[in-house]
Amino acid sequence: MPPVPRNRTTLDDYPLTATKEHGARSGLADDLPAIHAVLAAAAADVWEVPSFELTIVLSGNLAASIADREVGFTPERLGGGTVGGKTIPVHRDYSVVEMFVDAPARDGFDQLQWIHTVLHEYGHIILGRLRAAAGTRPPYPTWYRPPPESAGLRRCAGAHGRPRPDP
Repeated sequence: MPPVPRNRTTLDDYPLTATKEHGARSGLADDLPAIHAVLAAAAADVWEVPSFELTIVLSGNLAASIADREVGFTPERLGGGTVGGKTIPVHRDYSVVEMFVDAPARDGFDQLQWIHTVLHEYGHIILGRLRAAAGTRPPYPTWYRPPPESAGLRRCAGAHGRPRPDP
């Protein structure tokens, strides 16, 4: 197999900040620089991902950490279970990103599952950056508020959330 070309990209091109919120488990932040170094090197040298700034937020209460930043977030997933991590691009092109990872201090914590979640969230960053560089990011929504007619539907909703006819 031919050697992988080296772009001589340094970790300075992929800065990492790690923080803890809501009583996150101790010690996990110590693992992040090593994980980040490997993935940033692969991003630069193998996949040629443009540089990005990453803040990883380890949270003892993931739903609360995300709800502080994103309105309407619910941790439940269709089909059961709850989310273990979330990536939020601060800039639409993923050049600045926040990654939230559940790190509860409870008993029964599964560190391998936690590492899997971190790797999964890195995938969102890498794909987001590559899509932005290629110009294939989805367009902005054409409207960011409900259309005016939806307010009328909400006003006339019945007890079960079903529209009822005007009187």
